[in-house]
Amino acid sequence: MEALKQRIQRDGKIRGNNEVLKVDSFLNHQMDVAFLEEIGREFRRRFAGCQVDRILTIEASGIGIACLAAPAFDHVPVVFAKKNKTKNIDGNVYLSQVESFTQGKRPYPIFVSKEFLHPGERVLLIDDFLANGSALSALIDAGHEVCLVLTQPDRPSGRGMKLKPSAVKEVALAHNIPVLTPISLSVKRAPEEAEEALVALENSGADVLIVAAYGLILPQRALDAARGIGRDGDIKSINIHGSILPRWRGAAPVQRAIETGDAVTGITLMKMEAGLDTGPMILKSETAITDTDTSVTLFERLTEMGAELIVKALEQADSLTWEAQPEEGVTYAEKILKSEAPIDWSLPAEVVARRIRAFNPFPFATAVLKGETVKIRNAATIDACGKPGEVLQAGHRLIVACGSGAIDCLELQRAGKPAMPAAAFVQSTGLTVGDVLQ
Repeated sequence: MEALKQRIQRDGKIRGNNEVLKVDSFLNHQMDVAFLEEIGREFRRRFAGCQVDRILTIEASGIGIACLAAPAFDHVPVVFAKKNKTKNIDGNVYLSQVESFTQGKRPYPIFVSKEFLHPGERVLLIDDFLANGSALSALIDAGHEVCLVLTQPDRPSGRGMKLKPSAVKEVALAHNIPVLTPISLSVKRAPEEAEEALVALENSGADVLIVAAYGLILPQRALDAARGIGRDGDIKSINIHGSILPRWRGAAPVQRAIETGDAVTGITLMKMEAGLDTGPMILKSETAITDTDTSVTLFERLTEMGAELIVKALEQADSLTWEAQPEEGVTYAEKILKSEAPIDWSLPAEVVARRIRAFNPFPFATAVLKGETVKIRNAATIDACGKPGEVLQAGHRLIVACGSGAIDCLELQRAGKPAMPAAAFVQSTGLTVGDVLQ
């Protein structure tokens, strides 16, 4: 949501030890109704094609956002979880513990009456999306039992390069779910860690193994560890894959779909086998790729779609079937390399813009300005012409010519500096019309 980001940059205020973002002027205290209606329409765009029967949120910050989003979803009812169980709520409730980010992560209970949430309904969860998201995770913990979580080991992150757990690990620990973080599931590469993880999988009693962007090769022993679901009981492991298979098998389906200019992508639930994304297909869901999507925004949308689709699959676990992938239309999404980052300004503008959006957040498309390598994080095409790499406009906008057409650079970043809009970038660099980006 580019508009939201710009509004935060303009009106947001940092309080405390750089830990709390205050948006009182347009969200938490005073509400900019027109702006929140725009956000509601963006939610509708992101969930286009998805049935929404109700919107669920938590009092109090999320209520306004949810209510102004509801008209975009044909005025569906808005249900909100209460932080205190009042006398008018009977004992038939969903109950969970959440943490308050602004109150020092103090845990407190939340309640939702079962009278207003019914089995089989499609519920869109909208919380105060400027918080840490733990509340949303807590609201969805009432479904299937998760026996075990395998995720990547903690990675160095931030300027201090402190070890940071994956988001999956954080959610699992918050829900007291056992977590293992093997560096590999290959007993040849990591004998002790791999064996421990594989034994844990085999002893977990799980009905099915769900895999989402794990990043490690799963041996056949892992794929066969669960009991199995489906009409024939032969679906033991399901991969949530970010493309409409057989197009874009492989490591970077989201990025390659944007880079290539695909109009549509989606999620495929796949019965896993030893090959690279070659397994039979169980369920699919599609979404359009817009001309403003980056890999960040598209991945966010696909993540939500994947969550919805796997829930749908498990609701019909006993009747699931699968079909083999077609032999025609197979493409492979090769891993994104840092060597792909430099922009070739001789290419058409639409190609350059797609690569810029595809390579956000990694490795980010780069250009060289007066010997300095800068990142171009987002861009759109514009009808203009000039020498490839030539700056055609440098002011409130930064427009650069390509082999044909030009791009409007929307967000850029200098080394060691935060991302900034074009106007701030132009001011900080002294860029002028006629300069050439390499």
